[in-house]
Amino acid sequence: MHSIFSTPTPVSPTVCPPQVQPSITWDAMPVPGVSISDLSQEALDTFRARAVASERMREEDVSVSNEVLLRKLNLIDGNTLKQAAVLLFHPEPSRFADGAFIRVGKYKLEDDGSIFLDVLQFQDDVSGPLILQLDKCIDLIRSRYSEELLSWTKPPVPVQMLSDDILRELLMNAIVHKDYTSGIPIRVSVHEDRVNVTNTGTWPDALPMDEKIYGLHTPYPRNPFLARAFARAGMMENWGGDSPQRC
Repeated sequence: MHSIFSTPTPVSPTVCPPQVQPSITWDAMPVPGVSISDLSQEALDTFRARAVASERMREEDVSVSNEVLLRKLNLIDGNTLKQAAVLLFHPEPSRFADGAFIRVGKYKLEDDGSIFLDVLQFQDDVSGPLILQLDKCIDLIRSRYSEELLSWTKPPVPVQMLSDDILRELLMNAIVHKDYTSGIPIRVSVHEDRVNVTNTGTWPDALPMDEKIYGLHTPYPRNPFLARAFARAGMMENWGGDSPQRC
């Protein structure tokens, strides 16, 4: 094909730029050697129950075989499970993505004579399918770390410092946006006056870095297949915005 010019100057064939292939996120990569029968039935049934309870899916949508359900969620590539399916539903996701768990640690301020230091007292690891890790982590924090999540008024009355909704959103953001190739677990450090939730990854270029991040914005999850599955389970909105500014 030649370009058309209004002058008689000889022209060269138009060089068409190569088509840009859509990028494939890590959670969409296939995981050979893992079958649907290897997945946790408890995790799959938990997803079904949550999806129906949140009205994100109908009973007839989830009352299907595990394979059909996973295909509806776009978690199978041909006949091979995607990374997102393995992380969400396999009983040992760290076998396929090292560090696919949540590490919780309790810290206490101690005086070494010259300065106060945050010193680790003990820690726990929350493992298993990602679809179950969130609630397991919240239950653990409430049962084993709850005293560190209370502030006090005057006169002394215990006040919940961190609501379950805020804690759930912090953990969900960490799970969905984590770089699972890093091999580093999500870390929740519970201090006497704060709770820090950290994960590995870089800030998306398209997201604002000022106060606009706390308003409604287009979501850019690092792991979109994970995000969509959690959204279908009613565990996140997948809209973007309303990020907790502080706890």
